[in-house]
Amino acid sequence: MTGDRLWTPDAFRAIGYALYGTGWQSALAHALGISARTVRRWAAGSSPVPDNVRRDLTFLARLGDIQGLAPLDEWVIGAPPRGRRRQYIIHTARPRFIAQLGPGNAITRIDWLDAPPLGGDLQRLLDAAADAVLGRSDAT
Repeated sequence: MTGDRLWTPDAFRAIGYALYGTGWQSALAHALGISARTVRRWAAGSSPVPDNVRRDLTFLARLGDIQGLAPLDEWVIGAPPRGRRRQYIIHTARPRFIAQLGPGNAITRIDWLDAPPLGGDLQRLLDAAADAVLGRSDAT
């Protein structure tokens, strides 16, 4: 989850929202012990997200499972900036991952938060990711 290309401001905002829902900036700042203003700078892209915060976000995502906190949606899909393509998709249910999307919304890189599934389970998950990106209702 530490790939620089995946840590766009849009991806950071999506991760924060996936973890905490509305009001995520204040909740994330509290969880990290930092000011909400710092979180807003990262979300706006005016300051890069430090490596230690990237690691902390991975820990918080795993802690949510331990504490029984359920994410709002199974899939978080980055909205494309005007005139550009989508950049990422986040799977918030186990096995969790952040995937970078390339041309044609093809997954070009996956950073796993949990151990990836094997064989047919991996293929089914990637098919569900494709369905989610394309907005097909059979994505699970």
